[in-house]
This record gives sequence, structure tokens and C-alpha cells, in this order.
Amino acid sequence: MSHSVQILIIPDEYRGRVSTLLQAASVVLIPLSNFLGGLIADHFGANYVFLFCGLWQFFVVLLVYKNREMFNIQSTKTETAV
Repeated sequence: MSHSVQILIIPDEYRGRVSTLLQAASVVLIPLSNFLGGLIADHFGANYVFLFCGLWQFFVVLLVYKNREMFNIQSTKTETAV
């Protein structure tokens, strides 16, 4: 999740927790993705690793595109003149 989207959709009091959770998840998933890539390469060949990754990225982009109204966020903060 991009930082600008985090700023828009996550309340200030939870932003640090969510950021930490996302960073921890990415650190945990790196070895898992290496393991899965190795399994795919061993069973099907290295070309299929790239094919799988490309299809996965296409799926994620399609999912975001289908749910693009989720990112049309109106600011709830109001500024007051002092």
C-alpha cells in the first residue's frame, strides 16, 4: 500500500500500527516468495516463474482497477481560520 493512500484512508492514531504491520508482512513474505519461486522453477522451469509473477501482477492491477472507487476519498478534515 502506498504511503499516500495510507495517509488518505488510515486515521492518524492507527497509521503507525498499520505501517509496522505492512512492513513486517513484507519482510515475512520475502522468504516465502523465494521458496515458491524456487518450487515453480524446479517443477516447471524458470520461464514459468516470470509468467506466474506477470500474471499475479496483472491480477492485482485488475483488482485495483475494478475497485477504483475505493480510492476516491474525500477529505474529512476541515481547516479553520485563526
